[in-house]
Order: sequence, then C-alpha cells, then structure tokens
Amino acid sequence: MRKALVISAVIGGLLAAAHGTFVWIPFALSVIGILLAHAANNLMNDFFDMESGVDTDESARARYAPHPVLAKVITRAGLLRAIVVVNTINIAIGVILTAMRGWEVVLFAGSGLFISVFYVAPPLKFKHHGLGELGVFLTWGVLMIGGTTFVTAGTITLDALVATLPYAILVTAVLMGKHMDKLDQDKAYGTNTLPVILGVRNAARVTQLMMIAFYLIIALLVLTKTLGPWVLLVCFALPRL
Repeated sequence: MRKALVISAVIGGLLAAAHGTFVWIPFALSVIGILLAHAANNLMNDFFDMESGVDTDESARARYAPHPVLAKVITRAGLLRAIVVVNTINIAIGVILTAMRGWEVVLFAGSGLFISVFYVAPPLKFKHHGLGELGVFLTWGVLMIGGTTFVTAGTITLDALVATLPYAILVTAVLMGKHMDKLDQDKAYGTNTLPVILGVRNAARVTQLMMIAFYLIIALLVLTKTLGPWVLLVCFALPRL
C-alpha cells in the first residue's frame, strides 16, 4: 500500500512537471503528508472498528494482518495517542504548505482529513452507508494526486484534475474487491459497503465496468493530448483485463 501511495504522489509530481513547474520542497512535504495521512486513516479505522465491535479476534481484519490493540502490540490509549500525534504532524505540514501555496491547500487537505476521519467514525460512518468507496475514489484521485500537483506547481488545471481519474478508479476497484471478499461479514455487522448494498453479482459488474473505464479514459486523455502517448503502455495489461 505504501508503494501505491508513493505512486499517487509521483503522478501528481509528473502532472506538475508536465505543466512546466516542479518545486522539490513542497513536493517532498506532500509525499510525507500523504504517507502520514494514510497511516492516520489506518489507525483511526482500527480504533473505531474495534470500538464498534466490527474488529474482533475472529474477524477477517485480525486474520489478514495483526490488529494493533487486539494483538496487544499497543494499548487502546496508546493507539489514541498515536492517532493524535500523526494527525498533529500532518496538520503542521498542512500549515507550512498553506503558507507556501495559499488557502487552496486547506481545501485539499481538509477534505481529505474529513473523509479519513468519518470513513468509519460516528456519526457519519461513510463506509457503513455505501459511501466509503466514493470517499476513497475522491481521496486517491482529486485530493491526493490533484493536491500534490497543486502544491508542487502552485497551480492546477482542469486537465490535470481529469488526469487523476484513472488511478482513482484502479484503487477503488481494489477496494470493491476487498469489500466483496468481506461481504458476508460486513453484512452480519450491519456495515453496508457498496457491495453489500448492490449484492456480489452487481458489485462485480460495477467493478468490471470501472476497470474497462480505466482504459477508455486513458485513451481519451491521450487523444485530447492531456497525457502523452507513453501512458498507452498500460495497454499491455489488457490481456489481464
């Protein structure tokens, strides 16, 4: 997952360079901020899912990776402190970038923090109401890649925002697959992810359409010269599709 995060930041940096401006310091701060933001998101997910009873010793979450509290790696209080520390550092980075680039940074970072906190936190619990997938789509696309492009270049165009869509689609497709794997458990706990709402067959169809849309959007971006022809190298993955 850390590689996927770095890739999203690199895409943002490349989009900035393609538009003629690349400044290393805000780019580096953006990469650090993205990594910390995702760490904070994982910590908050673990905390609130444990508090609501979704994460237990028998849950799928505890089987595919150790839960920090349930595995006794850290205490509940320690996990809360870690959440506060990581978010505080990230807010400090946001303040620095805002001073460098302007109020727009608050819009990108604040929106990402809002989605991250309320992905599983009450009262909104986006994941529990079929909105978690949309939140991930927005975060990994417009907010993460678009935000990196903006702080690196100091500006962002509509073309660059559209160019964030393919990667956002891929990450969301991965999440759809994960939620399909956990459909029965999520349904039992009342966690209404999009696959739970749609049913596994319809969710699979939506995921397939997303994967097809990835290639169609890439082709459109090349035809409109938003992206260069080298991105068509992704077509070598069509047999996998």
